[in-house]
Amino acid sequence: MRRLVLNSRTEHQNLYGHDRKERAREDKSPRETVDEKAVERGIAIIKMVDNGFPPFYKPQGAYFDLCATGHLLLLSPFDYRTERVPLPSLPIHHNSSLFIRNHQKSSELLGGKEENVYLCKKKSRKEIMANYIFELKDKVRDYECDLQGIVNNANYQHYLEHCRHEFLLAHDISFARLHEQGTDAVVARLTMQFKVPLKSRDEYVTKLWVKKEGVRYIFMQDIFRLPDMKLCIRAQVDSVCLVDGKLAESPELNEKFAPFLQ
Repeated sequence: MRRLVLNSRTEHQNLYGHDRKERAREDKSPRETVDEKAVERGIAIIKMVDNGFPPFYKPQGAYFDLCATGHLLLLSPFDYRTERVPLPSLPIHHNSSLFIRNHQKSSELLGGKEENVYLCKKKSRKEIMANYIFELKDKVRDYECDLQGIVNNANYQHYLEHCRHEFLLAHDISFARLHEQGTDAVVARLTMQFKVPLKSRDEYVTKLWVKKEGVRYIFMQDIFRLPDMKLCIRAQVDSVCLVDGKLAESPELNEKFAPFLQ
């Protein structure tokens, strides 16, 4: 058996310090290691945290500097609680807990090691297009534009709503019939990102896909200019049902939407 003999106290301290650093490195999770590697290389990342944010929350230490320079975005799917809420096991897709924006592989970040970390590649345009379940083409009218010669922002909501209604009618979903049965589908929240403006006489196509979260039907909608397919609007519309004036599920909508839910 080989023995290591320490000739001085200094050697003992140096070895102990080195050993302590090695143990600390080994104790780190793969995700923490990837975080550090990404930050060292200046890669902008989006990180999911296991609790919400309290009022007037401000990141501390290095997180504050990274957020301020646009290298870190902290997100949480949970409301803030005093107790900790563990993150679920996430599959490798666009909701993964760590998203590296220049899409480097985990093995590269970890020096050739293959580790079980949550990394994902940004979806390609072809993959995004494959999600759409309905589309509607139309043309911009002169009266929909403002003095700047571009479509007024409020009119994009009409474009989105018209597409949703045509989608519903195409699948035998009638607002009038639902209302007679005491069910009213209403918009609970709408968010829009304005990318490229449409102008008078521009042709465009509105595309959508739908998913369900709790009692909400979430319509993901995009508007593209034709024929170059330039993204103009990216929107999310959350709809809910009021049954006899109370928030509730609609069995008919659940049945009709079942084949399309993602």
